[in-house]
Amino acid sequence: MKLSQRNSSSQQSLILHSQSNPIIVGALYLLCFLLTPNNIHCTNAGSIPGLIEAQVTLAKFKRNDQEQINNWKEGSDIRYWSNRNLNVMLQYGNVDLLKRILQEQNIIQIQVDVFGTSVIKLDQDSMVMIGALINIELLYTNLRYGNEVHLELPVLIKFADETMEEEGGIEEIDSNSFHLRNNEFNSVQFHARVAVCVIINSKLSLQEQIQG
Repeated sequence: MKLSQRNSSSQQSLILHSQSNPIIVGALYLLCFLLTPNNIHCTNAGSIPGLIEAQVTLAKFKRNDQEQINNWKEGSDIRYWSNRNLNVMLQYGNVDLLKRILQEQNIIQIQVDVFGTSVIKLDQDSMVMIGALINIELLYTNLRYGNEVHLELPVLIKFADETMEEEGGIEEIDSNSFHLRNNEFNSVQFHARVAVCVIINSKLSLQEQIQG
């Protein structure tokens, strides 16, 4: 099957599930967004979530307050930090959008925590939703911090023509974003959508576990 056909098929799978629980759908699309390389060809950008966190933080600083910025940088966990990152974020960053994305991520985390500690008896669909949210959170944690990739899920960031330095990290997606052009096939987006389909289609296996 051609790459373009696989990409189209994966997009159609997402559309078919567009009437699913809005929490899951929103979280999955957010995951896809986080896995999409920036349009800016910055080869030393670090992780996308890291750049989001940095942009929101830097938005609170005055642009000419280099000492305050340097103090924040020293205490941050942003990987591969460079002054180029700072310049890119200050020049191109959409602060309002980035803040909204962080808020959505926080909402997802809160929902995972609430569902995980709930003492209310939940039906099968609710259990499926919990499973999907937990999978999303685990996937995001792996991608953000470079932890071990779950064996039962696809390796999201592996390019077909490249050996990754870290199998759990997201940095290489950004550092190789210059390979991606305009509307050409995007293997990162494709693998993200494959993971989305895996999570959504996990309903059967989760139901089997509940019933078993």
